[in-house]
Amino acid sequence: MGSLPLRVRVFGIVLAVYVALTIAVIVRSPVLNLDHWVGGVTWRQQYPGLLHIVRGIVDLGQRRPVTQFVVPLLLLVAWRTRSSRPMVTLLVALVALNLSVGVVKLGTGRLGPRGGHAVGELFSGGDIYPSGHVSNAVVMYGLVAMFVPVRHRAKAAVAGAVLAVLVGIGTLYLKTHWFTDVVGGWLAGTLVLISLPWLTPPAQRVVDRSFSRARATVSVVLGSLNLYVTLPLGIVFGGWVDDVFGGWLAAGLVLAVLPWLTPPLERRVGRAVTRLRKRRHARPADEPGTAPHDVQPRIASPSADERAPVG
Repeated sequence: MGSLPLRVRVFGIVLAVYVALTIAVIVRSPVLNLDHWVGGVTWRQQYPGLLHIVRGIVDLGQRRPVTQFVVPLLLLVAWRTRSSRPMVTLLVALVALNLSVGVVKLGTGRLGPRGGHAVGELFSGGDIYPSGHVSNAVVMYGLVAMFVPVRHRAKAAVAGAVLAVLVGIGTLYLKTHWFTDVVGGWLAGTLVLISLPWLTPPAQRVVDRSFSRARATVSVVLGSLNLYVTLPLGIVFGGWVDDVFGGWLAAGLVLAVLPWLTPPLERRVGRAVTRLRKRRHARPADEPGTAPHDVQPRIASPSADERAPVG
């Protein structure tokens, strides 16, 4: 164990805690007593004046507005460093986050405290474990900390951690999540952050093989467009797209990836165009009985007697 890299050890510990917590929730272990106790605290009734502030804080974990903030920031970093790595890392993080969290949400089907649901209501069509707001805050603000200048990185990491904690506490104040949902969100987001150095390089190699500023620009424009215009992918592919990704995010990811999937098609089209050009410029076949078009008839030069003057 001691010979393993630090990242592997931390990942293993966080994953073990996350799996243990998820199992504890599924089997309705005594851990749910903690949910019952925290859910019984009437913070909203005790501090009603904080409602609008808390809602604003919780919105800092909502995926769409946070992505609207993070995309321009990472674009600026990518432009200054002349590297696609910030945007590739963002894309990989969004895919990993939404797949990992979305699958667990659909698998547990847990219902939240709103509506008078009990802490053990699982497999009931809910989608609150783990908290998407909290896991999203961990990942997105962690990404910001990864790509800010080195001298500001520690401060950005602390600020991101504080925001993720506040988002989690805010969901408890609003009673949109149980306490274990919030803890699960912190753990799930941390797992995605830790795994990014492993998940990003393969995607980076695919991008670098066909990188061009034009393709990168088209990818960013297409992917960001759906932040403002929601495309109805849920209607086309079914409701699971909205449950796992959120329709806007699924459409944005699909559109952003498309330009990087086109190089094989571009090469085939290029080869076809080259063959057509070669055929057009090829010499036409000689017809029987006629001189070739590019061969000019030879005219015999006059002999010495013919060149001599007459008389």
